[in-house]
Amino acid sequence: MIGTRQVRFADFRETRCEPASWKRESWTWKDLVDKVFVGPTSAATPVDWRVKAPAKGKMVVHVPCGQSETWQRASWLVTVGPDLAIMELDPETVLFLARRKTDAKPKPSFSCAKASTASEKAICDSFVLAAWDRSVALAWQKAQEAGINDWIDEQKAWLKTRDDCAAEAACLEAAMKQRTAKLSRF
Repeated sequence: MIGTRQVRFADFRETRCEPASWKRESWTWKDLVDKVFVGPTSAATPVDWRVKAPAKGKMVVHVPCGQSETWQRASWLVTVGPDLAIMELDPETVLFLARRKTDAKPKPSFSCAKASTASEKAICDSFVLAAWDRSVALAWQKAQEAGINDWIDEQKAWLKTRDDCAAEAACLEAAMKQRTAKLSRF
């Protein structure tokens, strides 16, 4: 969540700063590629990333919470058009963020038309909770692909625990973060 009062990332570290503060820096695309997108398959130009950004000139990079001494370890955000931004959340996670349409609805891993419990309805009403629900579903899928098929009873028990949160957003978010972290180990 990026707002005027706080910057909060839905990550496992609960990264946040209040009041919201941003440090502006000037980087070239080469700075990003050389220092952030490291590895033999790093894309060299904005075109490789399918974004419109100056290949040689400077661009404004926003570093939330005023971090910056070593920007390679800090989160950062660069806008590359009116409806697209690139954000590094941590050294292993780079997000391409597209502006959400004003009439967009949250999209969890299940059909909201079939939502029957208070927790499912709360997930269907929240973009953050819907995103965490998709994260749990993806982590569950990956765990099954890795051969962790004997956890079906545990998954059912976890769903009951999640549903015990009812519509309490903080409880639901914490439960889904914890489950995603556990499943992601495989």
